[in-house]
Amino acid sequence: MSLWSEIRQRNVHRVAIAYVAAAWLLIQVVETLFPIFDLSDSAIRTVVIILAIGFVPAVVLSWVFEWTPDGIQHDDGATVAAPTSRSRRFDAAIITMLVIAVAYFAIDKFVLNQGNEYGDKSIVVLPFVNISSDPEQEYLGDGLAEELLNLLARVQGLRVISRTSAFSFKGLDITTSEIARQLDVGYVLEGSVRKSGDTLRITAQLINARADAHVWSETYDHAARDIFDIQDSVAGEVVAHLMTELELELPKSERHDPAAYALYLQARQLWNRLGTTDQQRELLQRALELDPEYLDAKVWLAWTYRSDALAAYSAGDAERGNQLHDRYRSMLDDVLAQDPGHPGANASLAWDMFLTRDLAAAAKYAEQALESEPTHSEALTTAGEIMVRLWRERQGIQILKYAAERDPLNSNHFENIADAYLNAGQPVLAEEAYRTVLVLSPNNVGWAAWGIGLALLMQGEANEALEQFDGELPEEHPLHAHGRTLALYELGRIADAQAELARLHGEHSEQPNVEWFIGTAHAWMGSTDEAFEYLEVQREKAPGFFNFMANSPLYDNLRDDPRWLPLLESVNLDPESRAAVKFDPTLPPDIRLQ
Repeated sequence: MSLWSEIRQRNVHRVAIAYVAAAWLLIQVVETLFPIFDLSDSAIRTVVIILAIGFVPAVVLSWVFEWTPDGIQHDDGATVAAPTSRSRRFDAAIITMLVIAVAYFAIDKFVLNQGNEYGDKSIVVLPFVNISSDPEQEYLGDGLAEELLNLLARVQGLRVISRTSAFSFKGLDITTSEIARQLDVGYVLEGSVRKSGDTLRITAQLINARADAHVWSETYDHAARDIFDIQDSVAGEVVAHLMTELELELPKSERHDPAAYALYLQARQLWNRLGTTDQQRELLQRALELDPEYLDAKVWLAWTYRSDALAAYSAGDAERGNQLHDRYRSMLDDVLAQDPGHPGANASLAWDMFLTRDLAAAAKYAEQALESEPTHSEALTTAGEIMVRLWRERQGIQILKYAAERDPLNSNHFENIADAYLNAGQPVLAEEAYRTVLVLSPNNVGWAAWGIGLALLMQGEANEALEQFDGELPEEHPLHAHGRTLALYELGRIADAQAELARLHGEHSEQPNVEWFIGTAHAWMGSTDEAFEYLEVQREKAPGFFNFMANSPLYDNLRDDPRWLPLLESVNLDPESRAAVKFDPTLPPDIRLQ
C-alpha cells in the first residue's frame, strides 16, 4: 500500500485539517476573551505555542491509533470500521468546525467590525491651491479645504482624513496616488482658488486613486458671498459619486457673513502657522463685530485665551493664567447659552475639564459634543482619553483607533493608543504603537522611546530594554535614568540600578515631575515606603501626571499595599469614584464598544 493510501486509510489528513480548524477557532476565542480578564499578550502567545507544538503529536497519534466501532484502539489488532464509515465521521467533525470558524469570521468581519473596512468609501481633501496673484489669499484655499473635510466628515459611512494628515503634504512634490497610498484612501479631492475683486473662481476635481482616474471636475464662478453654496455643491457632488447606492442627507454649511467668514479663515490659517498671536485674535474680534452670532469664531477666540493662559502658567504667572482661563470659560459659557449643543464649545470644555482632572465634568461636555456631532474629531479623542482614564482601556482604544484611522499621520493618536495598551497590560501592541510614533515623528525621542523600553521590560526582555534606553534617550533626559534604573534592576544589577536612581535624586532633582520618576522607580524595585513618599509629593505638587498613569504596570508592586486605595481616593480614581462617572457618549455607528 502506498504512503498516501495509508495516510488516507488512517484519516491522518482529516485529523490534521480538523486540528488546524479547531486551533484557529480556539485562538480567535482566546484573543477575544483573554483581554477581558486582563490576561496579557504573553498568555495568548503561550496558547498559540502550545497549539503549534500539539500539531505533531496529534498527527502521530492519528497514525498509531485507529477509530473503530469499539472506540479508539492501537493499530495492532484493531478491528477497524469500514473506511467510508470512518471518513463520514471525520468529515462531519471537520465540516462542523469549519462552519463554526466561517460563522465566527463572518460575524467578526461583517457584524462586530462593520464599518471598519471602508473600501473605497474614503477620501482625503487636500488644500486647494491659491492661483490668485496675491499670495495673501492662500487662506481661502486652506480654509475651503478644511471646511469641506469638516462637512464631509459628518456623512455617515464615509471615512474622511483629518486636517493634520491631509495638510501634511502641502508644498511637497508628491503625486495624488502616493498620497492616497500613504493614507489608504480610495479618493482624493483637490482643487484651486482664484480671487479677483469680489469674484471667486473655484475648480474642484475628484480623483479615483485606485484607478488613477478623474471621476468628476467642476469650475465655479461666483461672487465671494456665495462661498457657502459652493462648499455645499462640491460636497454634494463628492457624496453623489462616492455613495450613490446609499440614501444620505448631506449636512449643509452654516451661513455667516461672508466678510466675517473670510476673517475667520485668515485667523485659522495664522493659528496653524504660528499658534496664538495678537493678529489672530484681532481678526476673530473683527469677525464677531460683523457677525455677533458667529459661534465658531467665538469658540476659536476663546481658545486663544486658553492658549495664553497655559503659557502664563508655564511662566509661573498663576494670577494672569487664572484671569485668562476665566475669560476663556466665560466666552464658552456664552456660546453654550446660545447653543447648548454646540460641538466645538462642548469639545473644548471637555478637554479643559479632562486636563484639570474633573472627569465627571469632562464626560458631560464630551457627551454633549458627540450628541450634536458624533464624528467631531476633538470630542472623540477626548472621549477615548476619558475612557482610558476611567480604566476602561479596551473601549478607549476602540475610540482612539477610530480617530487614528481618520488622521493616520498624526503621531499624537498613536501615542495615546500606545499609553492605553501599556496600561491595559498589552505590551506587544504598545510597543508597536510607540514605534509608529517614532516613524511619524522621528524627533519624538522622549516619551515614545521610553515607552518602547517599558513595553520590552513588560515582555521580559530586560537586555533589549536597556539597549533601547541607552540607544534612544539622551543621558540628560530624566527618562534615561528612570528607564535604566528599571532595566538594571530586572537584570539583577542592583548596585548599578541604585546608582541610576541616585542620578534622579541628584542631577535631575529640579526636573518637572521628578517625584513621579523617583516614586515609580522605587515601586518597581519594591521599595514601597519610598515609593509612597515620593508619589504623595507628586500628588500634592502636580497630580495630573499621577492621574495619567495611575493604572500603569509601574505600580504593580503597590496595589496590595493598604496605602494604595487611599492614594487613588485622593485623586478620585478609586473604583467607587470611577464607577460614579457615568459616561455613555453617542458614537459613530462604526464604533461598537465591547
